[in-house]
Amino acid sequence: MGAYTYDLQQMFGLGQKPFTDLNVKDFCGADLGMTIVDFQTTFPAYYGVLNGLGWSDSEILGLTYFTACINEVGYMTQIPPFTYTGYSIRIPSGKFWYNSELRVGYATVSGDGPFFNYSQGGTELCMTHTNWKSVYGSGQDDTYLGFTSYAYPGEDGTATLPVALPGGFQWSHAFRIENLCMSGTTDPNAFNDSSFREAGIMYWWPGENSGVFNVRCENFNDFGLIISGAPAPARVRDFTAFHNKVGGIGIRGCAYSDIELSFSGDFNPWSIYVFRQGETLCSPNGVSFWPCFQDWNPGGTITFTSPKVEGWAAREDYVSDGSNPMSGAYAPEVIGKGQRFARLTGRFRLTVNGGTFYMARGLADALISVVDDFHNNGGTTPTDNSSVVINNAYVNGYVHWLHDWYGQKKWVLSNSFPTPTNISNSFYWRNGQTARDPNEGTTYTNITATYEGLQPFINEEQMIGPGTILSWNHNAAPTFNYNEVTGANY
Repeated sequence: MGAYTYDLQQMFGLGQKPFTDLNVKDFCGADLGMTIVDFQTTFPAYYGVLNGLGWSDSEILGLTYFTACINEVGYMTQIPPFTYTGYSIRIPSGKFWYNSELRVGYATVSGDGPFFNYSQGGTELCMTHTNWKSVYGSGQDDTYLGFTSYAYPGEDGTATLPVALPGGFQWSHAFRIENLCMSGTTDPNAFNDSSFREAGIMYWWPGENSGVFNVRCENFNDFGLIISGAPAPARVRDFTAFHNKVGGIGIRGCAYSDIELSFSGDFNPWSIYVFRQGETLCSPNGVSFWPCFQDWNPGGTITFTSPKVEGWAAREDYVSDGSNPMSGAYAPEVIGKGQRFARLTGRFRLTVNGGTFYMARGLADALISVVDDFHNNGGTTPTDNSSVVINNAYVNGYVHWLHDWYGQKKWVLSNSFPTPTNISNSFYWRNGQTARDPNEGTTYTNITATYEGLQPFINEEQMIGPGTILSWNHNAAPTFNYNEVTGANY
């Protein structure tokens, strides 16, 4: 290994535990018996930062051992006032717990595979809120993040050196997370809890040679990954997201910025969710949504390569005979989240090349929702000439391509409701214009939809029987099933 490769196994003895010990979190004091002198001796750079921030000895010893290991490298490579050497961190196979941000510099952080760890390989990093304390101060209360970069100053923008470059308008060049799995704190069947915010990776102001590659994020209260600021550019490839409670990827701000994604994800209400910080009128969970000191206009030039998206519209109490159609594969019952592909707002160019979109055991209303940031959302950026292009995708179980909230139209994908046929097709929409198939030149039919909001999925039994057959009223609020983000019944 080169001089600037830091192997956490060699440096600190991290490694694979036996199966029976995987959920032991290794708090430095309570579990490992470390004293504050032990901590200071083992992690001098990290201790110096925490002591300078005014942390007490008990707060420092309340950290997990893994949290201290990776942050020690992050701060020991920093030479004041700001010279970061490029380096790599290698995390071995194992299941490791963290309870403060994993803050890194010009770094490539690599694991041994994006798999859940059952003592048989893979690097799994698990968040715990126990003894959680943030290096970003009180402005970060109720916000829980995994990886953050040296350019991220916290949600209130107040963090400075040695934690972050001051101001928050610096790009995170060479910030790379690779080849590992991250787990949040929520149960797969839970819904979003609006009392706290949680994400696996804060990809703040993505810069040159930065990226998130071959990473899996699962069970976070909000997003597996958030892209925030003004990317130049953002690169996310081979990213997998399951059971995140708002979306696989959140995109905050980012108008006009270049964002490249390849994505596979199931059971998230949304695959990608583009939003303005602090949204209230169109908040997905009813509270000011991920407020931030930077009110950067939302949107982005977003290019997807071959996404794989699968939603689930079934739930045990929707099946008349009480059977569980997925009981052989999932325990307990998987509660349907009706995954939609994209929620868009602001100024955007969304291009999708290939991919599969499949809704199992029922129907979803629209693959994409467009929320006008100015007219619908109380923001400052009308949709103007934003566009969506989907090239040669396979779509099944979605009735409409796109719902334009402000334009009050839905563009029909299949006329064979309630049992849409399998479709492999293309779609082009530009705001204010007629949608069409860009390959064949034919136009798509639209219907009037004056209700500016989401319609719930319709379960297989609810659309074909036996029992009551349901359908959407596109001009009124829904009256059946539940909100797939909050779980509230309509």
